[in-house]
Amino acid sequence: MRVQVADVTGAASVWDCETARFRPVASTNGGTGSQIQLAFQPHEGYWLVFDPKQPAQSKPIMALPNEEVVLPVAGTWTVRIDPTVQPNLEHAIDIPAPWIAPEGVEHD
Repeated sequence: MRVQVADVTGAASVWDCETARFRPVASTNGGTGSQIQLAFQPHEGYWLVFDPKQPAQSKPIMALPNEEVVLPVAGTWTVRIDPTVQPNLEHAIDIPAPWIAPEGVEHD
């Protein structure tokens, strides 16, 4: 994914919040900030850091995954969340009652 970050320039890197490791990220400086290239796996989280004293690294550093349609969703479909199989989160979230109900919520 490519993202525009306003009001920053320089070498970009991501710092892993859990391992304290960091790695450079491809970026280009523009007139109003930087454009970066990122790819995340599910449940990953990082700090995005810019060093204005170092030049941006415009060469792609990480490969972006190819997008693939696994199953097209067409027509009406129903969503239902089973709260008994959700991950334990640090902060509780309220799942709207219709999403938990046996009939779920219908979408087009």
